[in-house]
Order: sequence, then structure tokens, then C-alpha cells
Amino acid sequence: MAENTQTILIPLSILDNNAGACDVTLGYVLDSVNITTLEAAAKRVVEKWRLLAGRIEWEPTLETWAVRVPVNGDVSSRVKVTASKLDTPLDAPILPVDKSSTEILACPSLIFFRHPSTPNNPSSYASSNAPLLSIHITELANCTCVGISFPHVLFDAFGLGKIIRALHAELHGTPWSPPPFSEKGIMSETLNELSKDVLDSAEPPAALADLQQGVASIGVRSLISLSVSLTYEHFWQKLENKAVYLGEKVVEKMVRKAKDELKKSGKSWVSTADILVAWFLKVRLDSYRGVKRPMLMLFVREQTVYANETHKNTVCAVGAISMRKTLSSIDPTFEDYPHNSLILYSSLLLPREEITSTPFAELALVHRQNIDTARNIPFIKAYHHWLRTVGGKRIPNRGRGTDSWIVTNQVIGQLDAIDFGSGSEMLALWLWGVPLLPDHTVMLNKFKGGYMIQAEIRCSRWQAIAEEIERMKAEETSVPLTP
Repeated sequence: MAENTQTILIPLSILDNNAGACDVTLGYVLDSVNITTLEAAAKRVVEKWRLLAGRIEWEPTLETWAVRVPVNGDVSSRVKVTASKLDTPLDAPILPVDKSSTEILACPSLIFFRHPSTPNNPSSYASSNAPLLSIHITELANCTCVGISFPHVLFDAFGLGKIIRALHAELHGTPWSPPPFSEKGIMSETLNELSKDVLDSAEPPAALADLQQGVASIGVRSLISLSVSLTYEHFWQKLENKAVYLGEKVVEKMVRKAKDELKKSGKSWVSTADILVAWFLKVRLDSYRGVKRPMLMLFVREQTVYANETHKNTVCAVGAISMRKTLSSIDPTFEDYPHNSLILYSSLLLPREEITSTPFAELALVHRQNIDTARNIPFIKAYHHWLRTVGGKRIPNRGRGTDSWIVTNQVIGQLDAIDFGSGSEMLALWLWGVPLLPDHTVMLNKFKGGYMIQAEIRCSRWQAIAEEIERMKAEETSVPLTP
């Protein structure tokens, strides 16, 4: 930054530091885009939202990463826009989807969405003084790819969604306002204040005890266990990064069926996300070849993705949920807080046999109840105290006999809420963690009125899901969805 530039320092919280080990790239597959218009819109976003023009640096006094934000001066260079053109098509098929679609989509290569010079951790951003916002465009023979990359140490999906909607506003000339920022670090202050009265000897909430089974402190043993598991999954099980697309009418039918079942038994409310997570983790498939089973009108049979994996005794899914709504009761500023506001919780922790035997709607209810036990002030207090006690960063616990999953609901970001203009049609939406997301990380997003469930999981599991998709299509043909 120029010598006469005035700056303020925004310290990041323990939640930001925990997320900071990777970069995030959001990729859009479009039929076309005006590169000049998009670059100009991105520069206007950075000019108005000065936080995005900042640079990452280490704050030794607070022992945290921070963003030094320029409050004056020209910041047009603080967004990196790169472009390339190739005469080849995208390396993954582009399948059309609509309200009635049930499709498995293959994820294209990251190289079309992210420039190789883009940093992937806070240290590399700090040492290179790289812009926080990078946009890479690749024009191909059959489509145009637009990738938007940012450091996860700065934002979660909610914050990323703020960038996307700001870009949309600038592309269409509509008013918008950047979220406020504060030098005092309201997240750190609030969490520290909440955890003051938590005693080291206090019994942790049951929900926290469940979570602690799914994650581990960073240490030699846990890192070796994770490395061995990642190697096994990538090279032996042949992981595939794909997504299931479920159209709006398909989801409506699934939700109606699940909620009707719960209502009959007097059970509580569940969300669409609860139902879709339960569906994906308990996807109906006929694992036993040649065994005929009744074709039910329900979307979930009693066979699951785990049916032939008897060595995996426990299904352990760890989720991440936003604290914004809960913390806004303390400080309304949190309603628009763009930085990381996620805490981990135990999404599902059940024996494999119980996953198999539990009715689908009941499984969605378990997921909802686990969210409710974590989205409250007492859990947040205990969670933050635990993080400070054990040193913050957590990694998946890949213990023997555990089938480990990570579940993230990105719908809060509304990442599909952008029209790139000039009649451009959005054909697909993808997310990557760079340099690496742990395998079996499930990401849920809205897309074209329906939902995309993206995950990098075993080839055999995708094959099982593909069989279920074909069965769903056959049912749809025999009994059409209600218009």
C-alpha cells in the first residue's frame, strides 16, 4: 500500500484462524460472460467494500491473523482478474436440469476456475501481499467458467454470499451496502465474555461430548491417522467429486413425505436441509445384487450406502452451523457479520445398524435435534472454552471402525443468487477447498430452484447413489410428479 494510505487493522477471531488452513474457490459454469463488464463490477465492489481491498498480516500481540484495511486511496489493483481461452470443451459433461430433474453431475477440473498463482493459506497471502479476491475466467468451446477465490480465514459461506450479491448488484446497477466492520473484533470479545464463567472442571454438554468423538486435536497420532485414511480413500477407494441435483418438484415430494410421516406421529418440525442430509447419508440402494425388493413410493428404502461395509461400525458425521442468529440476541451486529461464524456440532453419531433401521423421516429429526442442542448460548460457551483449552484447530477423527463424514449447509450464502448479465445462463455451480478438503465432505447448495449435494466420496458409493437415482427416475415415469 502507498505510504500516504490510511489503514485500520481488523483482528480475526479464533473461528477465522481455525478455518484458515485453506482457500475456497466457487465455480460457475456459464454459457457466456462479458469479461470486461465482470472485471469492472469486481473493482467497484472492492472500492465500496474496503475490507476486500485489505491485506492479511499476522498480529503478534493478539496472536491472530488480521486484515489491514485501506480507508483511502486507489484500490483497483486489489482484485486479481485473470482470463484464458481454450479451444477444447469442459472436461465434464454439462447436463441440463429443471424442476423435475434427478441427476448425478460430474465435477470439472479446478484448473478452469482458479489461477495457479492464487495463494491457498494466510501465510502465502501475507508474504505475497496478494489481493483477497481473485476471479479466474476460462472461455472454452462449449461454455465459460468463472471462479471466485478467497481465503477461508476471512469468510465463511455467508460472507462469500455477500460478495456474490455485491457483484450481482454492481453488474445490474442496483444499490447495496457493505457490511460494517469494527477494529475491536466483536466475535473474539463476545466469545471471551461468554466463556468467562465456564469452569475447567465443568461437565461438558452431551452435545459437545458427541462432537468430541468426531474430531481430534492436531497431533502426531491424529495426523498420521488422517493421512493414512486420506491415502486409502484417494488411492484405494478411488474417490470421485460429483454432485446430486434434485429439482424443485423432486425435493417438494421428499419434504412432503417426510413431514407427513412426522406429523402423523406427533413429532417436531424438520427443515429441507435436514431431510436432504438424511437422504444422502441414508440413500436407498439395492446393495445386494439380484435380490428383488418392493418398489415403495417413499424416497428411502431400508438399505443404505453402508450395507456392504460391515467393518465400519459407527457413522460419525460432523456438521458446521452459523451462530449469527443466536449471537444477534447479544449484539444485533452479528446479523450481518461477514467473517467466520461457524461452530462444529455432531450431525449424526449412530451405529451403522441404527442408520439402516431408522426410518428416513426419523433420521432427519435426529439431525434437527442435534442442531438445536448446539445452536444456543450454553453450547457456544462450552464450545469456545473447549477450543481455547485444547488449542483451537480440529481435524476429522478417522479412528478405526468409524465412517467419518463432514456436512456443510451452504444455502445460507445464496451462492446461486447472481445473474452475470447479457443473457448469460448459469449451467452449474461447484465449490472447492484448496489445497484439499477431507474426503466425504458433503456440501449442500441451492441451484435453479432445486438443490445440489456435492461430495468427494468413494466410487462405489457414487455407483450406489446412481442406482438409486435411476430407480427414482423410473418411479417418476410411472407416477409423474404433480405439476
